[in-house]
Amino acid sequence: MWVLSHRSSSSTVMPSIPGARFRIIAAPRGLSPQCAYRVGRTEYGAPEWRVRPSYIRGLTLLGGEPFEPQNQKAVVELLRQVKETYPEKTVWAFSGYLFDRDILSGRLGDWKITREYLSYLDVLVDGPFILAKKNLSLRFRGSENQRLIDVPASLASGTVVLWQDWQGEKEKK
Repeated sequence: MWVLSHRSSSSTVMPSIPGARFRIIAAPRGLSPQCAYRVGRTEYGAPEWRVRPSYIRGLTLLGGEPFEPQNQKAVVELLRQVKETYPEKTVWAFSGYLFDRDILSGRLGDWKITREYLSYLDVLVDGPFILAKKNLSLRFRGSENQRLIDVPASLASGTVVLWQDWQGEKEKK
């Protein structure tokens, strides 16, 4: 798996997620090495150190598809390292899979890895982008079928709990 990474305070992909964020894009092996980091045991420092500055509020995982089974183990290892070092940073993920139907079903690879992955997420934007349902007035998503899911609350309650815009990002002291 290749991980393309950079940080930005303004983004054409996610312009309204509060605060500057560090984006990690899970992409297929065919991505050019000139614009990507090879995810391996010794190379996590490259993306990980970029979340250190206090103005970076967190990470956002984008596609390819970060929940593809072949991507999960490497992403989990990266998230584990980041959360151990910077527990105040939030983690958002965008997935074409549905949280309740696909991700929680355990059909996307090793459930133990998927469960740990979910434990690091604050918000999941689920569902594929559907051009016929495109709506540029929606915050944090591109089409009306996509949901903003509060992952910790959903896991605790056993039901999908939608993230509310008023929640903002968690302020840590």
